[in-house]
Amino acid sequence: MVQVQRSARQMSSEQHPDDAHLGATRADGGGEVGNHTEILNVELTPEQLAWLNRGALRILIRAAWVQAVILVVVSVGAGLLGGRYAALSALIGAAAVTVPSLLFTLRLAVSLMGFGKAGAASFFLGEFIKMGATLALLVLGVWLAAEVLVWPALIVGLIVSLKSHYWLLLFNNS
Repeated sequence: MVQVQRSARQMSSEQHPDDAHLGATRADGGGEVGNHTEILNVELTPEQLAWLNRGALRILIRAAWVQAVILVVVSVGAGLLGGRYAALSALIGAAAVTVPSLLFTLRLAVSLMGFGKAGAASFFLGEFIKMGATLALLVLGVWLAAEVLVWPALIVGLIVSLKSHYWLLLFNNS
């Protein structure tokens, strides 16, 4: 069961013919919910759900690739501009974001393939763990490379990796 919310502009007095094949029914028994919105419960067939999951999995894999490529590009760029210590610093900053993100992406991909449950609570718990792991890796990297750390390179690697979703949008072809 999937809930779909529609605004007042999308509503009509009768069910839209295109919604008939989805088995859409009003969750509240037929009235408006809140301020000019309506929530529909939509029954999806296993094929429709599998199609949605494949699309989500494709997006997750693309996001993981973009972050991995950004890690390499930022490290190589810092190395070319500032030497090996700058490359190491940028790698530390980018890896502190990328490694936990890739692990979280792997966990989401496993649940999308049907090997686990994905709910809002587990998603937010995973996000919290990802933020803690990012902070821990950043502190560990700074502690281990304190003598050779190039702070501007580390910060650039960190920021560019944190904003990888913008790069994903830039190269999105779907």
